[in-house]
Amino acid sequence: MWWGAVQLLFSWIWQNVYGWTPIIAALHFIAIFAATPPEKAGVVGSIFNCFLQLGCAAGSAIITSIQTSVDASHGGPTVWTGRAAGLWFLFGLLAVETLCIMVFMHNTMPPTTHILQKKQKRMDTPEIAD
Repeated sequence: MWWGAVQLLFSWIWQNVYGWTPIIAALHFIAIFAATPPEKAGVVGSIFNCFLQLGCAAGSAIITSIQTSVDASHGGPTVWTGRAAGLWFLFGLLAVETLCIMVFMHNTMPPTTHILQKKQKRMDTPEIAD
C-alpha cells in the first residue's frame, strides 16, 4: 500500500507540479511536425493522437492482465510478484523498441526546398576571378 501511495504522489508531482508530461508530449509533436509537410500536418497529428490513445489503453489493459494473472498464481495481491512481472514486461518492451529504432530508423529525409533553392542560387551565381 505504501509504494502505491508513493508512486501516485510522485506521478502527480511530476505531472502537475513540474509539468514533465506535457513537455515530453510537446517534444514528440515538435519532432513529428518538423518532418511533416505542412499540407499533411493535420492527418499526421490525428494519426499520432489516435495511436497515442490506443497505446495507452492497450498498454494499461496488458499490464493489468499480467499483474493479475501473476498475482493469482504466486501468492495473491499482497505479494509484489505481479507488479515485478509487469515492470519486466515494460522493460523488455522498451528494449525491443530501442533495438528496432537502432536497426530500422534511418535518416533518409530529403533536403527541404529552401536549402535546394540556396544551393541553386549559389550555382547560378558566377564567381569573379581576381
